[in-house]
Parts: sequence; C-alpha cells; structure tokens
Amino acid sequence: MDGGLKFLVVDDSVDDVTLLRSALDPRVDITPLESGTKALTFLSTMQHCPFDLVVIDWRLPGVGGDHVAKEFLSSPMIQRQVPVVVLSSALPPALNDDLRGRGALILEKPLDLEGYERLAAGLCDLAATSSRSKSTATVAN
Repeated sequence: MDGGLKFLVVDDSVDDVTLLRSALDPRVDITPLESGTKALTFLSTMQHCPFDLVVIDWRLPGVGGDHVAKEFLSSPMIQRQVPVVVLSSALPPALNDDLRGRGALILEKPLDLEGYERLAAGLCDLAATSSRSKSTATVAN
C-alpha cells in the first residue's frame, strides 16, 4: 500500500474505530466522527472532499447511518468520486438495495481484530484504486 490515504469514519463506537485504526496501515489518516449529526454538519462545511474513502456505521444514535450515507452520496463532492462504505450487521434488504442503488458499498461490520484486518485491507485497496482513478481523470482533463 502506498499510504497517505485519508478516511472519514462515522461510528459511535470508540472500540470499533480503535479496532479499525489498529488494523490499518499507520500511514492511513482517520478522521473519526461519532454521530450522524456531526457528520452532516461536517459535510455542510466542506469546500471539497479531502478524503479517499468514507466509512459510515449504519446504527448511529440520532441521525441514522442510512440518512448520513444518502446525504454524502448526493453531495456533488462525493457523488461517485469518493467511495462510501456502509457497515452493518443487519441492514434491512430494502435499505440495502436503496443504498447500493445510490452507489454505496455495503459491508458486514466485523466482530474481531482479524475481521477488521480483512476489512482494512479491502478499504485501502478500494480507496487507493479510487484515488488513482481521480488522479488519472484530473490529468486527462
């Protein structure tokens, strides 16, 4: 992995964020937000998206992860340019289909460090591929 990737992680579980952080290459920079409300506020203040990947837990207190994901996916800064991953252990099928149709990748939330290590590797590959695609498109324009 080349490193230098930046992830926005919206998850109310400090333990889950810690597990993800420990599973990721130390060169991956994580900006954690612990609520959907904070994520939406953050989105509304961004002038551009500094992230290579957005990870959102489906079960968030207050504003749910599905609503947050929909807002991120509809933002011109994010829309099909930055991968949005929704983590869930039990996403209802209709919501799963809706979020996938909008461009989200739905993944099962891991239960242990080994699962987070597999998730971290996949997230880094996805972000790196997306970053390379954006760089190529920028150079081509």
